Amino acid sequence: MLYTVTIDTAYLAKERGNFHNAIVYETGDKIVLLNTTKYKLDLFNKSGKYLYSKKLALKYKGQRYFINNNFPPYDPVTSGNTLLLALKQEWEGYDGSNAEFLKGGQKRYEQSGIIGEVDMDGKLLNVFGRYDTAYRRGRLLTYLDGYSFGWIGSDSVFVSFQLGDRVAIYHKGLEKSPVATRGAHFNKNLQDLFAVT
Repeated sequence: MLYTVTIDTAYLAKERGNFHNAIVYETGDKIVLLNTTKYKLDLFNKSGKYLYSKKLALKYKGQRYFINNNFPPYDPVTSGNTLLLALKQEWEGYDGSNAEFLKGGQKRYEQSGIIGEVDMDGKLLNVFGRYDTAYRRGRLLTYLDGYSFGWIGSDSVFVSFQLGDRVAIYHKGLEKSPVATRGAHFNKNLQDLFAVT
């Protein structure tokens, strides 16, 4: 449902219109503005009155993560009071050179944890998912990471890879069942996923 909300003017004055890479979505009884540049969540009531902000703490088991802005969460996938974000890991030794950039691009396809579940306090609860062998074997370097994800019910997530032949289903952060289909470059039907959960 689309509707218009006037955002709190005191909040707008404080932020000075700095909303680059900001996404607005609704969850429960709140409106959330996800600012992927400042790494924070700003929460409002349904009337647009500013309530509070929470910084995104994207660290999990000692590993630091960043929002993958090559795959921006224009429509964050929410379930109750959590949301899913595409992530990328921090890698050591990056000095800004092209060689290091390419090396980092290759590492990206070997990382585990490409999706994160974040609560309304900005805490990273779970990370899961990894690129399938089509990406890792080819060492593909592209800004089109080619995977989609979403909730199945309230605590399971599917990950579908565009270039590979695999759909994986995760339950509370752990892989529950891989769903394989022969061939590549195909579209997965969500209804097929529901049949295997």
